[in-house]
Amino acid sequence: NFMVCIFFILSAYIISCKILQNADKDNALDSISNSFLKRYFRLFLPVFCVCIMILIMSRLGLFFNNAAAAVTGSGLMTGRYTYPLSLYELFSSSFARIWFKADETFSNSFWMLSTLLIGGFLSSILSIMAGKHNRRMLILYGFFALIFIHLDSLYLSFVFGTALAYISVRHQDWLDRIKQTMFLKVGAVLVALLGLLFGGYPSGIDAPVNLYHYLNHLPVGLTPYKFYHILGALLLTAAVLCLPVLQKVLSVKPVLFLGDISFAVYLLNLPLIFSLSSGLLLKMALLFDSYLLCSAIIFFITLVILLLLSYLFNRFVEPACNKVTTVIVSFFIPY
Repeated sequence: NFMVCIFFILSAYIISCKILQNADKDNALDSISNSFLKRYFRLFLPVFCVCIMILIMSRLGLFFNNAAAAVTGSGLMTGRYTYPLSLYELFSSSFARIWFKADETFSNSFWMLSTLLIGGFLSSILSIMAGKHNRRMLILYGFFALIFIHLDSLYLSFVFGTALAYISVRHQDWLDRIKQTMFLKVGAVLVALLGLLFGGYPSGIDAPVNLYHYLNHLPVGLTPYKFYHILGALLLTAAVLCLPVLQKVLSVKPVLFLGDISFAVYLLNLPLIFSLSSGLLLKMALLFDSYLLCSAIIFFITLVILLLLSYLFNRFVEPACNKVTTVIVSFFIPY
């Protein structure tokens, strides 16, 4: 959940930076129309391709997750792909239900796509509201943050991401001042560590009894792990913006490569685990007595194949989807 919150903040940051940097060039109405339409199709088309793959695999009986769940006891794998998926489910889910009802028919991980899509729209609106010279937007962003805190909503992360983008674009001097002052840089390191601490707040339990029990004092109605994960993601991302050393580490080629294929990894990892990894487990359980040995071998094989498939998806499928998106957007909103 912590990593999901980081992803949401970064998504909002990137969307908002593009809009704020082009505030002097773009008409606000054109910007928001272009952003909404492009974002839907840029997300939809790769997801649709993966849903087609999952549909074919389910019809061919290539998912072994339920049999593997009987061995592992994994609740994540139980009850998925128990019947062949249909064309109706393909179009219903991929066009609408995934994006507006958080439908998980095709993959457990698709629950977050609706938040990602609508959160992107929210970031676009908040960025356009900043206009060219509005200097009071942080107050307004704080107001929206309070609303989403009250609603116990993940959309809070998009407000935070937009606020960070606003600071980066309109108040770069604040960040420069921190980068040039040793005392403030030390403070940024402590903020990053605090963000990691909050990000480690345990989920899946009612109330932790370890170190985190000191944080069990939120108002009724707030989900503690959700609030602290969002807050931790905000602090960690803000610290990275202030620390050139961390920015250099995150700019090395292997990390950039992982960033390039990250969306493909997200889309493909569960279908691969529920098919190949689960099938391997069933076979290896007959050959090895050690569950740990089986898990290690399967993890290595799955990782290699996942990286390869994600690279190919990023190299060929995503660019094709982007071209189709450009054609569709230019048809409805001529440049």
